[in-house]
Amino acid sequence: MKNTREQLDLLNAYRELGSYRAAARLCRTTEETVRRVVERMEAGRTSVGRDAWSRTPRR
Repeated sequence: MKNTREQLDLLNAYRELGSYRAAARLCRTTEETVRRVVERMEAGRTSVGRDAWSRTPRR
């Protein structure tokens, strides 16, 4: 999972270069990761974190 800074780097690289492949090469990750981050950001979901249920403390 990429942290927020890495996600922003991926998004900026994609916007500047215009392709998933070029952004992936620049950021040393896969095209699929770039695509997922870009789609999440454009959909308004800024975080790639886990859902709320996974953060619930165990009893």
